[in-house]
Amino acid sequence: MIRISRFLVLPFLLSLTGLAFCCWNLWGTPEVLCVTEGCRLFQNFSVMGISLWAAGAAAFVVLMLGSLPGLGFAGYLASALGLLLDCVLLCVMIVAAPCFNCLIIGLLLALTFLAFRSSLQKERRRGQYAEKSLFSPLFLVWLFLFLLDAGVVAHGLMKPWPLPFGNAASATRIYFSPSCEACRSLVSASAEEARNIAWYPVAESDGDMAAISEIIRRTQAGESLADALEATMQSGADTNSAYSSLLQRAILQLRLWRNRAHVLEAGSERLPFVEFSGAPSVLLRPLEPDKSRDEVQSPVNESLFGVSGFCSEEEPCETPDLPVRGSLHELMNSGTTSGAEPSL
Repeated sequence: MIRISRFLVLPFLLSLTGLAFCCWNLWGTPEVLCVTEGCRLFQNFSVMGISLWAAGAAAFVVLMLGSLPGLGFAGYLASALGLLLDCVLLCVMIVAAPCFNCLIIGLLLALTFLAFRSSLQKERRRGQYAEKSLFSPLFLVWLFLFLLDAGVVAHGLMKPWPLPFGNAASATRIYFSPSCEACRSLVSASAEEARNIAWYPVAESDGDMAAISEIIRRTQAGESLADALEATMQSGADTNSAYSSLLQRAILQLRLWRNRAHVLEAGSERLPFVEFSGAPSVLLRPLEPDKSRDEVQSPVNESLFGVSGFCSEEEPCETPDLPVRGSLHELMNSGTTSGAEPSL
């Protein structure tokens, strides 16, 4: 067995950083860095009554001791065991939800493992136990799982993009396309409340991207969304003059792809697609007193569904026949009874 006879500075500093970060998650304000739902999911997670962060702090204390002279090989084995356990946690987070703070701890643990491994290899070369320096299979497995989790985190941070026109913080979010007849009807019917709604453009046809760029230009110049959409569809949008630069066109394309992906992820293949946060007040309105007991029906009826989401019928929904009471337009203009944050 190779015994490392010198103090390992890098593993010690990395372990100290990991210990400080675990303690901060235990007693500090970890929500500052919490950019994923997994942070709240794993923040109070415990095994046999022991907090995940307390166990992590204890593990980094052990790794700090492993950086002392003569204990380097033990530190290497401890870091390898910790990395193996972190692989299990990474698999759990892929299935559940990635924890950004957990990924930071995992990265510090992996760096500590590599630092111990590098010191061990140097000691072997010094003691004439030379061998080829290859990547650790354990580290490669960990790296693969880490990249998967990091990809899920990155995907979650890419939120849909609303038009500058309207209220991006609104509890009502409408995904529409300029080439969709039902979308244009909805925009026209919602003209009075358009600035209180979050509008998310989606490109369904080849000319939609240029039309959306023209709509953005017109609304920023002061036109209403309904007027801008109508004028754009009547006059058309010049593809060559719709973008001031290739960079702006690329950015807009990425935003529209993200909006389209959100609609597809929600299970919809048709527009318009409408999302609500909270319960629209039309669902909770009191029953009209002049109706007889036999005529009284629950205010939640089938006509409300299929429009506050997406069309699920076989027939195309280009010309929706919305009921007067409980229509989509009424749902949007009635406000909400809950101040819940949009969860996209």
